[in-house]
Amino acid sequence: ALFCLIVLSCILGVLSEGLRRLPKWAGLAVVTMPSMMFVPVVMPMLVPWWRWCLSVDGSLLANSACSKPIMFTFLFAKQLATSLAALFVWLARYTEATSVFWLINATLVINIMEAISVDLVTGHTINGISGVLIIVAQPCSKNDMWKDGPWNDMVWMTRQSPIVQAIWNWAYTFWNTTFIINHSRLPGCFLFIAPLIAPMVFRAAWIPGAYGQSRVYALWVMATAGLAYTQTAGGAYDSMMPDPYGAMPSCLLAGLQYVSILFSAAALGFRYFAPAQRHYVGLTSLKESCNDEGGSNDFQNGEVHGA
Repeated sequence: ALFCLIVLSCILGVLSEGLRRLPKWAGLAVVTMPSMMFVPVVMPMLVPWWRWCLSVDGSLLANSACSKPIMFTFLFAKQLATSLAALFVWLARYTEATSVFWLINATLVINIMEAISVDLVTGHTINGISGVLIIVAQPCSKNDMWKDGPWNDMVWMTRQSPIVQAIWNWAYTFWNTTFIINHSRLPGCFLFIAPLIAPMVFRAAWIPGAYGQSRVYALWVMATAGLAYTQTAGGAYDSMMPDPYGAMPSCLLAGLQYVSILFSAAALGFRYFAPAQRHYVGLTSLKESCNDEGGSNDFQNGEVHGA
């Protein structure tokens, strides 16, 4: 199962990189068309979905006639949300709309708040607090986002500092991984560690400002592939890869939550007390490529988006 996770993370990383390099309008079509295509499929499934939401014990998942509609509708909601986030990233890359920064941040906050509510309800209070710290520590100024490089990459960087953003990236990754492990009993939940690993391995581990864009693309690929698999294969979403955890010791789960809150507290501390780097030149390797090509785009020269 762990080998499959590594392979899946690499596949997501490669596909995300391909999505990043698509031409302007092709990229827009790719991130918006799948959601539209799945709408006629998901509409008849809304009734079992709402019945499951209203059931206290979730027993409908044991009913084979209901489990697939419930899972498909849940995945459609996730895919729709990631398509919206990918659309916002596209707008940040190819338009001058300064409001896109707030849309991206609001989408992230809603996503984190959803996870926090689940943690609090299920008794994982410490990891819920970590999620709150992650929200407070995220970029909160329009000056923290701009465009850079030959591919018009969206740079999303707290206080324009690679160090501060790198710590936030690792804190978010560890918090989200802890959340997934806490709830790995849910169908297919373990698979969503892959789109956390992929953006870190592909660029974000050494280019911190690339994390936001890479994370959105990896999650979009994962949600879209899962939706298509559930619809076409006729099986459970989690059948692609087994859950390797089983029953985890309570002391290990508690330890993960404490490490998570330490990372989150560090991200918060660096966010508000570390010196900012106000003249960051952008994605260094991409910057050099632009200079070699003689690019004249102001955003490629590291000017701040929305300043």
